[in-house]
Amino acid sequence: MHGFIENYPAVVKSPVQLQESGLLDTTTANDVKKADQAAGLKAAIYSLEFVLTLSAICDLYSHYARSVNVLQTVDILPHEKYDKFEEG
Repeated sequence: MHGFIENYPAVVKSPVQLQESGLLDTTTANDVKKADQAAGLKAAIYSLEFVLTLSAICDLYSHYARSVNVLQTVDILPHEKYDKFEEG
């Protein structure tokens, strides 16, 4: 989850920048449309449900990755593999 906390500001920053660029006086209709879409995306990203869901997915993936690394080790006895799997 540590990686999620570090990367969350970058996830939020992109829609905010898109929205702000579409609000300038010298924008085209296409930029305004992009800004409106970015506002909807920003509203979805700023929700507690999104943050908790994304955090849970990152946590599950982290545990999955560690488990796969242990299970793919070839030069280890089955009982040692099980012990490492239980530790992780």
